[in-house]
Amino acid sequence: MFNSAESTNREGLNYASLTKSTDFSWTLDNLIYYNRTIGKHDFGFTFLQTATKYEYEANNMSGEGIPLESSLWNAFKSLSSLKSWESSLTEKQLLSYMARMNYTYKGRYMLTASVRRDGASQLADGHKWATFPSVALGWRIDQEEFLKEISWISQLKLRLGYGVTGNSAITPYQTKGGISSLYYPFGPNPTQGYIAYENEAGITNTLANQNLGWEKTAQWNIGVDFNFFNGRINGIVDVYTSKTTDLLMAQSIPTLTGYARTYANVGKTKNFGYDLTFNFVPVRTKDFEWNIGVNAAYSRNEIVSLANGKEDDPANGWFIGESTNSIYTYESAGLWKEEDRADMEKFNANGHDFQIGMARPVDQNGDYKIDANNDRTIVGHYDPRWTLGLNTNFTYKGWDLGIQLYGRMGFKYYDSSVWVGGRYNVRDYDYYNENNKNAAHPKPIYDEGGKDAYYNETYLKNGSYLKIRNISLGYTFPNRLLTHTGLSALRMYAQIKNPGYIFSGCKTLDLDTYSNTYNSGFTFGLNLSF
Repeated sequence: MFNSAESTNREGLNYASLTKSTDFSWTLDNLIYYNRTIGKHDFGFTFLQTATKYEYEANNMSGEGIPLESSLWNAFKSLSSLKSWESSLTEKQLLSYMARMNYTYKGRYMLTASVRRDGASQLADGHKWATFPSVALGWRIDQEEFLKEISWISQLKLRLGYGVTGNSAITPYQTKGGISSLYYPFGPNPTQGYIAYENEAGITNTLANQNLGWEKTAQWNIGVDFNFFNGRINGIVDVYTSKTTDLLMAQSIPTLTGYARTYANVGKTKNFGYDLTFNFVPVRTKDFEWNIGVNAAYSRNEIVSLANGKEDDPANGWFIGESTNSIYTYESAGLWKEEDRADMEKFNANGHDFQIGMARPVDQNGDYKIDANNDRTIVGHYDPRWTLGLNTNFTYKGWDLGIQLYGRMGFKYYDSSVWVGGRYNVRDYDYYNENNKNAAHPKPIYDEGGKDAYYNETYLKNGSYLKIRNISLGYTFPNRLLTHTGLSALRMYAQIKNPGYIFSGCKTLDLDTYSNTYNSGFTFGLNLSF
């Protein structure tokens, strides 16, 4: 980057800076396979050794008063001193070993067992390595004699599995405390000393944790794979339950320690859910076919224990028996209205300054006083309970029509696109005033003295939605029309991307991307093969 001395912000001194950064990663896998069949017994063995490394390096320097402007950032050597300089290096490595055995008897009874050993560099010394076993059983019921005569069953398989997985996804060096230079006036010259990097002014106060280890999740699942009527109905049903221990999470800690937070292995959680996949062919004729594909998943997580056992941790928003992403705040009762004036005055007599048209929080303990200790509660969670995908396709001779839907249900979100900034330009929204007393949002009160302290609670809304992600229409020309063209295949198509919602309570955000903008448009094209 270069700013000329004549730039309005340089005050007669030109300025140049140079930054170079490099991302580099590699993965090396070594695999050995061995398979053997002995009579009705099939064995398969896999052995794996893998290593992964990631490296990020950055260097930066800047200077003022470049003698020759045409040299831009390429002549810092000509300067008496640089204005700033910095360099950084971040590395992390993962080393793993795995052994797996697959065993099948008579083609219908299956066993898979594996063990994996992983070491992650970013974890603490003495905690870098962990072992993760797994085992799975399968039964091809459709291969049994008592089902072979049932012609409409093409496949029926029962599965049962157990396994432990690990997570080491934290930023490197969270287990080590950094240092930075500090100069003291000692004698005629400054003397260099050092201070903990986390305590330096302007640095996020994160306490290094030298006991940080793996997060582990143990999971059971049972599933069924089925295919009926020669593929007209097929699908997968999975039900699972899991328990996670030693979660890797950023945790707020008392600031009297000199730090505001730390990364720690905190508590236990459990999760229950099921995944459903169904495919149907309701209509299949010589020229016309209709296919429907449905994917649905339900998931609910719950905190079992925390650093202090069964004790809640309100500072981090963690509560026993609740979701890890619970929303802990004041419950909204809408707005103060004229008919609520008598109640409102009782709150004001206890030190509040409520007005008609302001947000009205719920007084959970009925003492006519809103305080953080007694009146905040769990009002929802950010995690969708349900996710849903639906694909349907129609084909008629050379024509094809496809529609793709996607949705999330059972969660809440804050509509941050609405803001009570009374003295600023804001978007048009439904706010309280003398001509709109049944509004959804409070009247705009915002000045140098303060604001409506509880207005955020009116922005918490139901986030459930079902969205049309894509509609496509195409036509494939029959081969008889391409005989003398030199083409082996020709298809034309049109697509509409993100045309809108089937339903959504949100009018200002695309909850699929959590953005107030999204890509919506049309595509037209040709596919040609020679």
